[in-house]
Amino acid sequence: MASLPRTAAAVALVAALAAPAALAHSSKLFAPDLRVEGQSVETAVAYTLTVTPSYRVSKPGVTVTMSSCKSGTTIRLKRRFGSLHSGQTFHAKPGKIVWDLAKIPGKPAKSKLRLDLVIPSGKTLCTVTTMYDKLTKNSVSITTRVPL
Repeated sequence: MASLPRTAAAVALVAALAAPAALAHSSKLFAPDLRVEGQSVETAVAYTLTVTPSYRVSKPGVTVTMSSCKSGTTIRLKRRFGSLHSGQTFHAKPGKIVWDLAKIPGKPAKSKLRLDLVIPSGKTLCTVTTMYDKLTKNSVSITTRVPL
């Protein structure tokens, strides 16, 4: 009989220690990573946008928007390579390109978008790429200057 209260106390202590640890991890949400690569080639400016997930299971998606820098020339899409996967949409108009992913797949999958942009007049092409994460409700911006 004396061992029963000790066992109950040990179980209660383990549960009390585990609960704060579980709650601490549930409040930390991590957004996926965004990588933007640009390179000038003879006939266009090639860009690759890569979204890398932070979790092993799928999560709500992101919206990636690419636009011209304020002082730069207007970006124009020349060609998009590859096909879009399920739940992805793509819209392009002069000055703005939007790639929407309804869900981010789990690790190790990566979502990639390859684009060719028209070579503008000038010495550099400046773009601002913004990713809005629907899980964390945060956004991040990356400014890329590609010498021509």
